[in-house]
Amino acid sequence: MISGLRQTAILLVTAALLACSAPTEVRMKGGSSIALRTDKVFVGERGAVILNGKMIDAAALAPELAKLKAENGIVWYSRENMTSAEVTDAQMIVFKIVVAARVPISLFSDGTFTHCAER
Repeated sequence: MISGLRQTAILLVTAALLACSAPTEVRMKGGSSIALRTDKVFVGERGAVILNGKMIDAAALAPELAKLKAENGIVWYSRENMTSAEVTDAQMIVFKIVVAARVPISLFSDGTFTHCAER
């Protein structure tokens, strides 16, 4: 069994490796492209979850991400104070839900999802 601290470190390293690497569209043979579904997840310090601009319960996030995975979509993830090394317990719970969904993740340093987090 992996200790909590080690598990957290593994999750953060995995997310950093995936940061901003997922495409938002796929080019098809012949030059056409298909947009990939992209869900934006923002988490406040106290664990408030905003999915695509709407507040949801953390418990409702997993089923939404399962749908996203079925559509081969990606998650854009950000949290309040993303540039800080400090992660609240509530934020870590939500991040673990996102990682457990096994969808590609891109990390952003802001709630508007315009600034990719540094690798």
